[in-house]
Amino acid sequence: MTWSDVVRRDMRSAYRSRAAPTVAVLLLLASVGVAVGIVVISATRPDNSAGSVVLGSVLSFVVPVVALVGTYGAIVGERTTGSVRFLLGLPNSRADAYLGKYVARSLVVLVPLLVGTLAAAAVVAFGYRDGSFLDTMVLGLAGIPFALVFVGVGLTCSAIADSDTRAVAAAIGAFILFRVGWPALQFVLLSRLDDQYPRPEWYFELGRINPINAYVAVTAAPTNVEFHPLLTRPGPNVDSVVVEPWFGAAVLLGWALLAPVGGYLYWRQRDVL
Repeated sequence: MTWSDVVRRDMRSAYRSRAAPTVAVLLLLASVGVAVGIVVISATRPDNSAGSVVLGSVLSFVVPVVALVGTYGAIVGERTTGSVRFLLGLPNSRADAYLGKYVARSLVVLVPLLVGTLAAAAVVAFGYRDGSFLDTMVLGLAGIPFALVFVGVGLTCSAIADSDTRAVAAAIGAFILFRVGWPALQFVLLSRLDDQYPRPEWYFELGRINPINAYVAVTAAPTNVEFHPLLTRPGPNVDSVVVEPWFGAAVLLGWALLAPVGGYLYWRQRDVL
């Protein structure tokens, strides 16, 4: 049994447990549903920039949630059901098992994400004023490493946890850390300054290494909007590479590569039987 066999086995397991269909529905609603919804509620044809901002903001929330939902049970579920003995009793290494789980859960998230973004891009191109198919597809391309970050985080939570409950708690904690705790730390540190405006460089440097912030920075770059609900625009006093879109892309790639490593390092040496 190779890692590819683990992929096929885990894909079947994900669909039987309804994790994969749930992920697909949520991602399609968050992409196509939002793009169509903006057209429906707008009195006139919506602007391309406004649509991209809303869609990117929604995906910045939904993608981490669905990636964690689709991944947290991948390994711990094998332990709680006892099937881990079968998984590790076959002639494959722990690396094969972990890689197979990672690839399978990545496909569960990425396929509906790309399909949904493609459909949303078509809606934007034909239903929005000056709608750009390519600008909207940036959301999908940037969404690949963004989703892989939280697939890796979820798999790490699953590898470390001893029960489904603890895996869920770890996944929720990770989401809160990135979504709430990290920005809160920025503002706490900022509140200690006598003059908070304009924002100092370290504020953006700390923010951009957060994968959620990095994703928003990348997806907002093509729109050139002056205001974004999730992104503070740097003033002229900030002259740092961290505010460049390419830096945000590099941060996403870095997190996508590192996120699953911690789980594997723990998984390869722990007693799971």
